[in-house]
Amino acid sequence: MVSKKQIVAFTLLYLVLLIMFSIFLYKLFWSAEVWYNKGCAFDKLGKYEEAIKCYDKATDIDPEYINAWTCKSLALCKQGKYKKAIKCCDKALKIDPNNADAQIYKEEALKVLGNKGEQIIYDPEMYEYLNNKGTVLYDQGKYEEAIKGYVRHNVGSRNGA
Repeated sequence: MVSKKQIVAFTLLYLVLLIMFSIFLYKLFWSAEVWYNKGCAFDKLGKYEEAIKCYDKATDIDPEYINAWTCKSLALCKQGKYKKAIKCCDKALKIDPNNADAQIYKEEALKVLGNKGEQIIYDPEMYEYLNNKGTVLYDQGKYEEAIKGYVRHNVGSRNGA
């Protein structure tokens, strides 16, 4: 026969295991990467507020999730919130000072704000930067500027391609 103490102990064990399993499932399905990807989907749909909320959740879970910071800055730029975008870029650059996307987005936001005083420090021969800059400009519909970025990238490339 099972005693009351055993029933209580098994019930508590069951509850603890249930809670642990729930936490596991939550982390599995709602990780920073999941929130980031959800934000990217909203961004592609032009739903920037929803995208920003998802990027915020991703950075709440992982404060060093650099892609979430850079994509949030881009979504903010698309809304005309350039000062907030620059703050996100600064957070990304604090994590990785050589992050090309953060450098590009910050540079573009500063241009729009007319802030010539702050200069982005990057190596002009940095291939990733130039390639990403061309891609970003292309995505923004600035095709002539994108071509210049790609041409500069190709001229400076090691293969001469």
